Amino acid sequence: MCVEKKYSELNTEDELSQNVSFYCYSYVIVFKGGDKTIESPIVFGTKNELKESANGEMHQFDPALANILPAISYCLHLPRFEWDTLNDFKPRINKAIGDIYHHIILLPSVMASQIQMYQPTLIIYDDNCEDFEIKQLQTINVEIDCVPVSALTDKLLTSHWKKLYEKRKLIEYEPIISLNNQHLLTEDQRLILPSLFFSRFYNDISLDYQLVHDMKDHTEKIVSDYWKRILWFETLARCSEASLIDNNTFNNEFEKTKTQSRINVVITLPGISRKQRELRGNSGDLSDMEAEVIRLMALRSAIAKRALLIELPLLSNSLYNQLNSLEVDLKAEIRSNNDSVIRRLRQLSVELSSQLSEEQLHLIKTANQLTVYSDFPFGLAIFDDDDVSLHSYQNVTYRPISPLANSLKFELLATEKIDFTRKVKVLFAECIIDNKENQYCRECSEKLLDYMNKLSKADGKIEVTYRETLSVSSLLSFLEENQDADVLYISAHGFYDYSNYKAGICVGEENWMAEDCFSVPPLVILSACHTNPRGTGCVSISDMFLRWGAVAVLGTYIPIDPQRNAYLMARLFSNISRSICNKLPYKDLLECWSGCTATNILVEMMSELDSFAKWLEKKNKSGITHIEDFEKRARSRTMIARKSYEDTCSIINEMLNEEGLSGKFSNLLSEHNFFPEMSFYQWEGKPESFILKHIII
Repeated sequence: MCVEKKYSELNTEDELSQNVSFYCYSYVIVFKGGDKTIESPIVFGTKNELKESANGEMHQFDPALANILPAISYCLHLPRFEWDTLNDFKPRINKAIGDIYHHIILLPSVMASQIQMYQPTLIIYDDNCEDFEIKQLQTINVEIDCVPVSALTDKLLTSHWKKLYEKRKLIEYEPIISLNNQHLLTEDQRLILPSLFFSRFYNDISLDYQLVHDMKDHTEKIVSDYWKRILWFETLARCSEASLIDNNTFNNEFEKTKTQSRINVVITLPGISRKQRELRGNSGDLSDMEAEVIRLMALRSAIAKRALLIELPLLSNSLYNQLNSLEVDLKAEIRSNNDSVIRRLRQLSVELSSQLSEEQLHLIKTANQLTVYSDFPFGLAIFDDDDVSLHSYQNVTYRPISPLANSLKFELLATEKIDFTRKVKVLFAECIIDNKENQYCRECSEKLLDYMNKLSKADGKIEVTYRETLSVSSLLSFLEENQDADVLYISAHGFYDYSNYKAGICVGEENWMAEDCFSVPPLVILSACHTNPRGTGCVSISDMFLRWGAVAVLGTYIPIDPQRNAYLMARLFSNISRSICNKLPYKDLLECWSGCTATNILVEMMSELDSFAKWLEKKNKSGITHIEDFEKRARSRTMIARKSYEDTCSIINEMLNEEGLSGKFSNLLSEHNFFPEMSFYQWEGKPESFILKHIII
């Protein structure tokens, strides 16, 4: 498949000074089965109906797909796009284009006649396909080959690399030195794949292969070696004239990079709750087949993101019990006190930390971006001496792994970058009935809408289309009439049907799970209570939106405060608009969100104590408000995100002392007495795919 990615705004040299075309390969894998095999249907109903829909596997992977797993593994050894085969100085190119994923398409054999539309580079088919299906596949116009799974070998892998290089469009380039040195790795050896792709930047993968063959337990060495290579890459990327750098200059830059660099990390964390096992009859053990699927998804991301992969063991049921207990308590009319909530978030980290080495935990806490393959909210925990959860200061996104067959399909398709650099069309769907009971919620929602309209007029980067949708049919019509929308923002009440294992939203008086939402914008934001609780592993509306084609969904674990939510959403849309206008440095949506969460601690504290909020709004002796004074002081010093509560309290106490108010608000400022609502928001999918500005290199 030829994907044109034009970067005319980039200030670059050579090819990058012009519009660059990247030829991406499409690998089609054909499995034996019908068009429903991959779907792993989500069933709502009684316990018996749920059990009948299950297949016994922990994460509901369909064993019918097991035969093609070696084909997926094989494809991850192949080049992603043409530049992978070329001998060229590629760090600058790689920085410009960002994450490049392998584009792998899974199709049932009954759809063989439709494969041509995907312009396949390579077709790999299940040996169990019918003879007539195989003959049909072999008539398809394919770029390099059409082979069965049983034919995949080292020799064929090298042959495919050579064929792809020979068919290159950029004919002036020589091949990578390792073109004739390709090996099909097995089992744990494949953990070195991200490093292999990285090594090709400087044309030497011999060390990687040597590492695999000489060491039995090479995981620690892989991490250490890969980390050094990433630092090497970033050092070169920081240098404007790589060919002119002397050793001393490079070494100095390397040391700077070592202290400043933040690496991407991919984590796998399998496991489901006991309640889910009881409801569906799922296995309590992770099969080798499902472990393989999860590893393949994570490896693909690690290769694309130049990330370190950390594989954690199966979650214990005690963690789900702790999370479920917390979610249930926070759903109650009289919720747990703030100190109890903080203590329980710390407790979540105890078991998680025990599975991590010191180095791994350090990498997670300092990561540039954290991608978690799990049904459990890893980032909800407060680790070590942090005073806020990982969610509050890290770029964390989740890829739910149940049902696993559907998750695999979602993962393997190449997600194109979604361009938000010009203008963003937002559909604002108001699903809350306007009556006395909902007055507070509606007022908060209307204030947000008013702010977004003002933002639209001021910057012109956010276009808001509003409609009151108090029935499912009116909401679906709203979506159908605006299929060019970029964002669906839903203001609604949430519902959590604990006994029937599902969580969704109330559209007017109708409970809705998005089970019939055939048209959905790429980005969905759910301003509603507990849209995706995880303690029981229930099916959520967020899962359903991803199933219908959303690229990323923002939801919540627990009931949320409408005013806090409106303020947070206002900041999010403001940051999006300002980033597009180059007034803020965020290059994608995930970074933009992290910018909101990292500085939201003061808002959380203001929401706890009215007198504190009123004091912040008053002016000091210099004629500026206390909140303006706080922001000024915060900008002048290095704030540590994971210590945001401690640093915030330090600045506030400094301001109070100067006014002779030492000790005021001590309950709030010395006892961690605030509710960390920010921690209970969660991104699912790929928010990093939404680009707010092109990178200038």
